[in-house]
Amino acid sequence: MIHVLEPSGIACLTGVSSGGRSMPVDLGSLNRELVLENNVVFGTVNANRRHYEMAAEALGQADRGWLDRMINRRVPVEHWSDALERRGTDVKPIITF
Repeated sequence: MIHVLEPSGIACLTGVSSGGRSMPVDLGSLNRELVLENNVVFGTVNANRRHYEMAAEALGQADRGWLDRMINRRVPVEHWSDALERRGTDVKPIITF
């Protein structure tokens, strides 16, 4: 499916196979195709509003210190490229607007 994308194309994977045939994948070739053609592939799960509400409630009850440690670096938008530089202590740097 990815090989039919035009440059700068986007593919959304919306289903999960429960079995059947498998095929080997050359990850180096796939990576080059995605990067050099500026393509995006993303997936989605079958969730609904109830799942979102359950997740929001769980996060609302989570230990605030634990949540704060997940976002360990906030970078102002004018220095956005700094957020892309991986640091040894990074978990999830974010860009603030």
